[in-house]
Amino acid sequence: MQELKQRKFTNKMKWSLFVAVFILVLTGSTAAYMVINYQTTKQASAQEQYENTVKQENTVSMEELENVENKTEEELKELNEEELKKTEEKESQNKNNTSTTTSKKKYYIKVNYGAQLIDVYTYDSNGKYTKLVKTFICSTGTATPTSGIYKIPAKVTWLHMFGDVYGHYCTQIVGNILFHSVPYLVKGDPSTLEYWEYDKLGTKASMGCIRMTTADALWIFNNVSVGTSVEFYSDSSQSYRRPKAQKISNAPAKLRGWDPTDPNPKNPWKTYQVEDDKKEDDDKKEEQKPEDTTKPQNPSSGGNTQTPEEITGGNEETGTGGNEEINMGANEETTTGGNEQENTQEGNTQEKPPENEEDNQESQDNQDNQNNQNSQDNQEETNIKEN
Repeated sequence: MQELKQRKFTNKMKWSLFVAVFILVLTGSTAAYMVINYQTTKQASAQEQYENTVKQENTVSMEELENVENKTEEELKELNEEELKKTEEKESQNKNNTSTTTSKKKYYIKVNYGAQLIDVYTYDSNGKYTKLVKTFICSTGTATPTSGIYKIPAKVTWLHMFGDVYGHYCTQIVGNILFHSVPYLVKGDPSTLEYWEYDKLGTKASMGCIRMTTADALWIFNNVSVGTSVEFYSDSSQSYRRPKAQKISNAPAKLRGWDPTDPNPKNPWKTYQVEDDKKEDDDKKEEQKPEDTTKPQNPSSGGNTQTPEEITGGNEETGTGGNEEINMGANEETTTGGNEQENTQEGNTQEKPPENEEDNQESQDNQDNQNNQNSQDNQEETNIKEN
């Protein structure tokens, strides 16, 4: 009876343990599934949002915009007023939109073409644009206005420019002068960036438009409304405030066709940053490893010399790019790229003895000769006396 109860208890314990393990595994699997599903959904949402933006993009050709080259400031202002008027007419026809050109604008933009930077201000408590919000690096050009204040009349997501290239996230200033990204070779393909032009950001490089990084051009495109004022001036002393842009010409081919700041979820620079940091850490660890260099030791005063095994092929690398002199009693020269002379007798390598030993030997020989001479003189005197 007792044994039967023991078996039932054991079976019950086994089943309880099995159920507990099953519940634990099920819970862990469910949690892992939820985490993976959340990450996948998040990535899909970001990609879908980006693709929806692309679908809504419109393209305008540079030929459709009036060329402002060689126009005076007065002519530019007249052109800007006409462009704003057209924008107001379009907006008034759309009942769902109210005019954005008459209300006070949140931002005021100043383009400093002398320092190749853009400052974005917002208004303070007194309604004056004194609070600096953003500073961007840019590249202006030969036809960029040198003075005047203009109001943004329109925005274009893709601009077909001269040279059969495309500017992305374009915000029109006046005529064919716009804020936009560095040019792309193919419309809608963010992997076709003119990387050699991207490296010129911060210098005068365009025909007249204001080039920016893709992220900066997008910020203006999304946050600055139509009717916002843009002022042009020059103050090269402010160039120290200009942000830096990454140089990408020497980057791997799969990366350099992309703007590193592009928010596109497919941008390979997003994952490259982690890999690059890891590579830099590995390089630092490699640099910290001690170098395996074996230098010949100077012989001691007792007359010990360097053995042939310590010389590889008779040449010694000094790491200095030149010849190194090693003092071995009598300044024996060992040069990089030259062969050390060795005296070989019966297969054994012998080195030239130090000069101090030769001097000692010569002194000893002289003393022996002198003693022999004295001995011979004494012997002669003895013989003479005996005779």
